[in-house]
Amino acid sequence: MHPQFIAMVKDYDKYMQVLREIFIYQYSSSNRVIVAIGETGLDETSNLHIEQQILTFETQVKMAKEFDIPLVLHCRGIQLFRSMLDCILKNLDRNHHIHWHCIRSNSDLRVIDEFLDIFENSYIGLNGSCTHNDSIEQDKIFKKWIRGRNDLLNHLLLETDYPWLCPTELDPKEYNPCSDILTTAKFVELTLRLKGKI
Repeated sequence: MHPQFIAMVKDYDKYMQVLREIFIYQYSSSNRVIVAIGETGLDETSNLHIEQQILTFETQVKMAKEFDIPLVLHCRGIQLFRSMLDCILKNLDRNHHIHWHCIRSNSDLRVIDEFLDIFENSYIGLNGSCTHNDSIEQDKIFKKWIRGRNDLLNHLLLETDYPWLCPTELDPKEYNPCSDILTTAKFVELTLRLKGKI
């Protein structure tokens, strides 16, 4: 459950139990295969108080462990990255498969480094948002970080997040999942070429 769509309820424990029961029912009786839990995480733009977001997130992390399925992480707000990492460190084995969605220049890259170093089956997702930057300095730091991770290509997923995160150089009329992936791949390639990594 995405943190922006968590309901505000009075009986929070019951709400979480219903969420779990819905998942168990879908997991065990649906004709569709459930391949992961997510996007789940923490979001500073959510209307829900952070403590309830953390409880919801932790419940889903525990479900990912219980059912041994990958976890897809969402984090918006640099001050929340540490809380998310602490939660998965507390609840998941180091070999659990985890995809941290939408890493970009305003992410807490120190936390992401720790995440990649600790979880052997961890991946980060880059999409069109990696071409956005809030400042030239932040963009330089991000590109330097990409070049500095010698194992980056072993932990990289190119994702679209279509239709939300159009790369800056694409006209919205030309924006589609394929153009997003190609633009993101070009961004990564050009960034790595600056140091001769490819």
